[in-house]
Amino acid sequence: MSEFHIRFFSYAPLPIPIPGDLIVESGDRVIAEFLGHRETGELLLQGQAIPLAGERVVEDRSLRILRFVSKNDQIRITENERLARLARTRFLDILLERGLRLVKVIDAHYSLGRERLILRVTSPEDIDLRAESTTLQQQLKTHVDLRKINPRDATIMLGGIGECGRTFCCCSMKNPVGNVSLRMARAQSANASPAAFQGACGKLRCCLRFEHDNYQRVLQKLPARDTLVMTPNGRGRVKDHRILQERVIVALDSGRTACYPAADITPVSESANEQTPTPVD
Repeated sequence: MSEFHIRFFSYAPLPIPIPGDLIVESGDRVIAEFLGHRETGELLLQGQAIPLAGERVVEDRSLRILRFVSKNDQIRITENERLARLARTRFLDILLERGLRLVKVIDAHYSLGRERLILRVTSPEDIDLRAESTTLQQQLKTHVDLRKINPRDATIMLGGIGECGRTFCCCSMKNPVGNVSLRMARAQSANASPAAFQGACGKLRCCLRFEHDNYQRVLQKLPARDTLVMTPNGRGRVKDHRILQERVIVALDSGRTACYPAADITPVSESANEQTPTPVD
């Protein structure tokens, strides 16, 4: 028997028992009792139940399916979506009135009975939004569940096009991006500033993670910077790399700087006593 999970708005998929008299398929939308409220959820097979960006992990032992989504439920859901957009706009107005222009409201969601409104927000700084949340709660006369998500998760949910002209890596890759470190950026260009590798979310670009293994593989073939090498034009020191071209920039003893394929240069021992004559160009 297939094991099903259910995904609610902003929650990671949860395993759910299927009543014996209910025949379900992956993708079915149901109304379920969840955390004391009626919520709309989507049924997924176990292998499809991959957590998405910004989802919150919870456990509810009383979780149970009540029914499939009916026509009346769908009318209610559509109205809730309209009211959630209005609530999001109202919260943005509150933020603007208080000078909090850096806070972005990613999305909003009402529970089926409108007993609770979930707002997901992000900001570049750790800003206390409890007062603003209370103000909105008093205006709407419903509980407001304010959730802060990190800028990378917000970018995944909003989507966009990178400088390369392709969809953001974080939006298009099936597997999680994982940690992206400044060390990965330095492997691609030692002289570049961190700002040169900054993505739309303000963090280091996800593509650094996916490209890192290839860069490391090529770098193993190339002599390190400041290494003494012999070139077709004489001796010099490695100044920089052209990693994608598998070439090396060398500052020659003659004062010139030239670029060579990795196969055309040979490392030279620093302790060598003999001075190798520099060929005349």
